[in-house]
Amino acid sequence: MHQFKSKLFFFKLQNKQSYYTLILIAVLYTIALIIRIESNTLNESINDQSRDSYSYIETANLIKTGVYFKRDIEFNHAVSLTKRPFIYPLFLMILGGQKNLILIIIIQHLIAVVCAYLMILFFEKIGGTHPLWLALAIALTPASIYFYHLIMSETLTMLCSSIILILLLNISNKKCFISLQIIIGILPFIRPIFFPFTICNLLFFICCRNFSFQLRLYAIIPVLLCTGSFFFNKYRTDYAHFSSIENINLVDFNITMFKNATLGGEKGINWDDSIQQKALQYHDFPSRSAYLGNVAKHEIFINGPDYAKFHIICSIKALFSSGKTDFIFFNPIGSIQNNQNNIINSYYNKGILTVCKNYLENYLDEIIKEKSATGKLILIYFIPVTLFQILKWPFICIGIYVSRQRILSTSGLYMIFFLCYNIFITGPVSNPRYLLPIDPIIFMAFALGAQNVCSLFKIENKKRIA
Repeated sequence: MHQFKSKLFFFKLQNKQSYYTLILIAVLYTIALIIRIESNTLNESINDQSRDSYSYIETANLIKTGVYFKRDIEFNHAVSLTKRPFIYPLFLMILGGQKNLILIIIIQHLIAVVCAYLMILFFEKIGGTHPLWLALAIALTPASIYFYHLIMSETLTMLCSSIILILLLNISNKKCFISLQIIIGILPFIRPIFFPFTICNLLFFICCRNFSFQLRLYAIIPVLLCTGSFFFNKYRTDYAHFSSIENINLVDFNITMFKNATLGGEKGINWDDSIQQKALQYHDFPSRSAYLGNVAKHEIFINGPDYAKFHIICSIKALFSSGKTDFIFFNPIGSIQNNQNNIINSYYNKGILTVCKNYLENYLDEIIKEKSATGKLILIYFIPVTLFQILKWPFICIGIYVSRQRILSTSGLYMIFFLCYNIFITGPVSNPRYLLPIDPIIFMAFALGAQNVCSLFKIENKKRIA
């Protein structure tokens, strides 16, 4: 009984301000929930095949009908079978799928509140005393609000990343260590982009000497789970892979955007068209996937340094993104356009000053063209959002500096490892949604920096008064 009470005490928030912060964040999420439910685009958002929501619903239906477990090597059918890992579609199926979209959004809303609670709890455990800075960071990072209210797997991804943070507080405990490996093993089955991280996770703990050999062996669990998925997908499609979109995305996004930046838009598009035409010669899934994979690897190999530079620039750009272009998935307004490619190309070829000039001109033009009052308000809201994405970094650096002793611990190094992986995988897509799993880490670093700056100002004011 005493042990149970001590566990409950661990999960209890100690600071009254923490409860106020949780309520404030819950209010922000509730506003987003109301907007989402009232939006007449809720049903449209899963019927547009250019959005991920449709494919999650499609996979949920494949699981429900049993087709998900059958063999099929016809290209389009095989792509549908293995495009999305099963956990989020299973979540949708259990909740009724397309028939109960509002219920799904509400449950994801509750998960968002749980994630906020876990983030505030972790912030307290690492010495944070002013959690209201976390609420400010969330309010000015709209992607961390609206992605919880879309039919997207990001909700479960962020829940897993929040649990990872709590487990890292006591990583030396055997139960916590094994639980961490299970969560890392689950992550790729929510978002396939994490399957390479299972190998990174294994290498990290192989190199880490703070744990017994027997305990470090558990780090192979995520790798074994992913290996099982490779064999299962080979059985279904005759081609060993984790997700059918891995090679498709490498060509359609990574390499095509690289070509756009280095060759120019028209030549880049022509290159992609020629590759897609050649790919049509391969009618079955194994041969076409192998072809696309070979093309992508060949292009990365022959353009190694240039591609690496482009990939890193795009990853860094995502750190400063306001998430405005993704807002159209949540509540579309007339003039919001995706000018991401133009920004990246300008940055890659002409430098940061041209980026700032072009961005400002485009943004003012969007506000002028937007006809609805709501649209203008949303665009104006994104002005402080954009400024925050830039100005937060000095505070984050201060937060990292004051936490340097914790960072040098095993848990801190693992957190930095996880952080760097998520930044790197954004690549040419340069989308803030890839940073959502590490947003709590970024928010807490910002909050620690902000509270220390405020403390210094208070000390200086007291000295002046004295």
